[in-house]
Amino acid sequence: MTLSIGRPPRGAPAAAQTSPPPPSSPAGAAGPTAAPNPSTAAVPTVTTRPDGVDGGRRPAGVSPPSPSTTPVGRTPAAALVTERALSTATAVATALSASADAAVASTFSAAAGALERVRKATSVEVPLRLAVALAVTTGKGAPARLPPDVPGVLKPRGDVFTFYPADEAIQPFDVAADVGRHLPVGVVLVAKATKRSVEFALPDGSAEKATVYRLNGEPAPTPRARFTGVVDLVFGEPFVRDLVPPPRLARLPATTAGGQNWEEGAILNVSVPDGAAVAAVHAEVAHARSPQARTWALAGAERLDATFSDRCQAEAAKLAAAQPAALAERSLVDLTAQPFFAIDNPGSTDIDQAMHLQRRPDGGYIVSYALADASHYIKPGMALFDEAMKRGASYYLPGLSIPMLPEELSEGAISLNAHEDHRALVLQLRLDKDGNVEGTPDVVRAKIRSQAQLTYGGVSTLLQDKKAIAADEHGKAVPKVVLSQLSLFEEIGRKRIDKARARGVVDPERREMGIAFDHAQFFLADRKADYASKLNAELSILANVGGAEALAQTRLDGIWVPGIFKTHEEPAPSAYAALSRQVNVVVSRNGLSDAWRWDERQEPLAAWVERVKTLPTNARERSLSLVLQTAAVRINVASSYEREPGAHSGLKVQAYGRFSAPMREQVGVMSHAVLFAKDAIEQVVVDARLSPAQARALWAPLLLGATVPPGDIPEARRALAASTQQLLSTSGAERAALATRLAAEAARQAPGLAADEQKLVDAVFDRAMGAGNNSKIRQGQVESAALRLLFDDLFLSDLGGNSAGNPAAPRRAGVVTAVTPGKVYVQLHDPDVEVRLGLDDLRRLCPGAKFHLEEEGCALVTDAAAAGPLSRLYVGAEVKVQATHHDGEKLRFTIVENGG
Repeated sequence: MTLSIGRPPRGAPAAAQTSPPPPSSPAGAAGPTAAPNPSTAAVPTVTTRPDGVDGGRRPAGVSPPSPSTTPVGRTPAAALVTERALSTATAVATALSASADAAVASTFSAAAGALERVRKATSVEVPLRLAVALAVTTGKGAPARLPPDVPGVLKPRGDVFTFYPADEAIQPFDVAADVGRHLPVGVVLVAKATKRSVEFALPDGSAEKATVYRLNGEPAPTPRARFTGVVDLVFGEPFVRDLVPPPRLARLPATTAGGQNWEEGAILNVSVPDGAAVAAVHAEVAHARSPQARTWALAGAERLDATFSDRCQAEAAKLAAAQPAALAERSLVDLTAQPFFAIDNPGSTDIDQAMHLQRRPDGGYIVSYALADASHYIKPGMALFDEAMKRGASYYLPGLSIPMLPEELSEGAISLNAHEDHRALVLQLRLDKDGNVEGTPDVVRAKIRSQAQLTYGGVSTLLQDKKAIAADEHGKAVPKVVLSQLSLFEEIGRKRIDKARARGVVDPERREMGIAFDHAQFFLADRKADYASKLNAELSILANVGGAEALAQTRLDGIWVPGIFKTHEEPAPSAYAALSRQVNVVVSRNGLSDAWRWDERQEPLAAWVERVKTLPTNARERSLSLVLQTAAVRINVASSYEREPGAHSGLKVQAYGRFSAPMREQVGVMSHAVLFAKDAIEQVVVDARLSPAQARALWAPLLLGATVPPGDIPEARRALAASTQQLLSTSGAERAALATRLAAEAARQAPGLAADEQKLVDAVFDRAMGAGNNSKIRQGQVESAALRLLFDDLFLSDLGGNSAGNPAAPRRAGVVTAVTPGKVYVQLHDPDVEVRLGLDDLRRLCPGAKFHLEEEGCALVTDAAAAGPLSRLYVGAEVKVQATHHDGEKLRFTIVENGG
């Protein structure tokens, strides 16, 4: 079973959330037993809170008690001015202490030292530590570790001052008044982590470390003009904290627009105009403690920013306004009369792809695959280009997407929305009657008009159950010229599936499970791959292979065409041999017949997987069939982006690119840009009858202008590089004349691409490749974090509200799918999720046990006494697992029964 987070429908209404506010953090933690390093200046005394709760947070809306004495200290403004003055004076004195005049140097050296001592006297060190049991009490887990910077507010409390971190997962701490009075109160400050820690004694006799942070009068970073943040009640006063680091905090109005108190944990979209003391609230994005709020918090923890800079927003607005001019370019081939159509998920609003399918008179096919023309809008040198390079891709979480491009573009001007004219890169592929590809595709920059936006489910129902599609996603009737293409869609897709099997593509059964949510919690949603999505995947692969082949081949000698390709290394022969041995061990261990065995020397892996799908006769065998199919996939190595074309073993093709998601992947933007430039130079060579030498000379500035930010291009080449981009927006005789003139000018400058210029191009493509590879890793991290949210909601009830564990927790049945030296993988039967157990989890039942692999790596074994169900865990064994505790980051499990 694969757990996937696909592109969610946008615009769904936020679910109502009426849960009660969270309780305050647990009490009982005592003060430190060891003082900080005495050599450090101005170390305060850390005291217990006057209300007796060390680290607890005052409940939302409760005002602080009046201090017993009037706090001594400067006003916040005066404190900040004094802090800046001290810093400036210290810097000046330090500079003058290096004077060549000995008297001046001596005087100002002493002054610098004195000023530094004064400055240090206005700083304080506070030990900060994480709150505990948040996941169980509020549904919000504490972070795994403290951040380097913690924003908060200092408040007077009688004889002490308390620093309240903005994040409720971090405990507040009190500092002595003789130090706190030198710091500004009631304004946002930032505590910065040091490399030291102190130790606290806990009531149970154990000890806990707290990181020492330094707090001074420097103001916190200015909040961004617009951001998405979480409401934090800092000692009863409302603030909004930017979800994305570095930490920024802004004060909120005293109440909501409706006069209600702010609810801690709510997610808001706010702006802070220059000079404003209070943030302006534009919308509540998610209610406090709702699944959506937890998803937003997850996005912030993963540093995924839903907000774009003012410069990006301004560029997006300008591009959207200029769309009519972009569509009016004479170079665009007008294909609006052709009945293109799109198939996507229900509710999708960012449409990358559309298609038009035709049957040739000889029985073959023409597949016109249209892709959103993102590279026309997102160009080097733009803030949007830099932001796309930084993000690398769009990211998907349960019910939330963080787009690579602003929605004004990704759901508007660039998106191939139905019933609207849009620019597109159209790859025109030719197939024979058997579905074999003929030659490389034609590359067409066109204007298209999709005539219907269909859904996978609707198309599957039509093709399999012959039920009509009432209307498309826009509520419009589906034209007959679109409906008539769906039989071709099925015909071509099935033939391409057959071709994939003939190539040896391994196609295990996949039951994808999505993460969904209601008003209160996350739950599993079955996303069984439907018929239409499988067919569509083959056409998408066809386009990506065709684009890669077009990019990798050029008709011009001496032309260097950079690219980014997705490669997938073939597993080593030894991996196949080991898999064969493991399969046969699992077959023997679990009492299966010889029909289940596999010999890699006699049968291709893909053929064996197809055969194993047909063998089960009962539920137990069905479970083992999935275990074996999963083993066939586990031998794969991860795919990656590379600069040179290479084989993709998963698809069994020699070159594969990523052209099909240009609004969601920066690799796609770069691939489109260079493919258009390559196609342009090949066409103008013919139209303008350029010589090979002229072509090489012209290619250099054309490539630079299409791929390198203008500011990085050598000044002598910059103007020509900009002029050559007109070749991408003109056609016919006009373009031929322009090419002749520009080629002559290019030849006068240089005969071709200089080595330093190639390095500039390489640097951009290397950066895009790195962004693509990093985005894959980040999406994996996001999905793992989302899985932890799901597990909290699926299994927290097993603990009965006690994070330390519940002996009566239910025992859940499952099957061992794999073992490694450090992990056991168990696929539960209900719910249908995979649980991963580390050695520490196993040792909860068998402390100190040492484990090792036997039986060709199919059994994890321990010889420890009283190992019980853990003595031998083999692949295919039926076991039962039990939730043991929540460690503050995620739920932990162990195996309590072993049916093997």
